Amino acid sequence: MAAADRGRAGHVERDIEQMKFTLNFILDKFRLISLFYHNGILSWYIYTHTHIHTYIYIYIYMCMNIHIYAYIYIYIYMHIYTCIHIYMYIYIYICIYAYIYICIYTYI
Repeated sequence: MAAADRGRAGHVERDIEQMKFTLNFILDKFRLISLFYHNGILSWYIYTHTHIHTYIYIYIYMCMNIHIYAYIYIYIYMHIYTCIHIYMYIYIYICIYAYIYICIYTYI
């Protein structure tokens, strides 16, 4: 009877360890996805804010007939726009490769 109890206790301990491992695995994936998600939202917020801001300024400059400032602002905006897009593409590729690497590494 005591041996049977010890055997059951061993199974329970192994089950608990397996559950802990699975839970930690799921939480790690959730933290990783959450990090990517929040950074992506931040990037899109910067992009959208820049976009709206630019249109407002171009409209004001055009209404005031100060065309040279509008052109300068468009030039600056295109640089910001390009930099943000390059950053976002690099960031997306890094996230995808990191996620694939982590998935492969954790399963092997």
